[in-house]
Amino acid sequence: MTPLDEHKTDRIYSLRNNLVHDGAYNISQYDRNLLKIYLENMIRFFMFELAQHNIQEIQTIFQFLQKDNMTLNKSKDLIDFVIKLRGEPQNAQDNK
Repeated sequence: MTPLDEHKTDRIYSLRNNLVHDGAYNISQYDRNLLKIYLENMIRFFMFELAQHNIQEIQTIFQFLQKDNMTLNKSKDLIDFVIKLRGEPQNAQDNK
């Protein structure tokens, strides 16, 4: 994450905390634009990416998002190994 992205993320968290905990609602035009951009992207993500998954899958996705790539690749390798042991195809392409 770039320093600018970190600043934006910190700013959004700060705005959220001020609004929720202190009831502060004096938000600058810059902050409104920043929130608009992030919220539009989040809404698109939820509507178009996550809508194809059930709640359990979404919970798993959020758990995976918290892990680093090395941990995810190790988990993927172990899952692929178990599938291979069971003698089942690894993906839909293998069923053709």
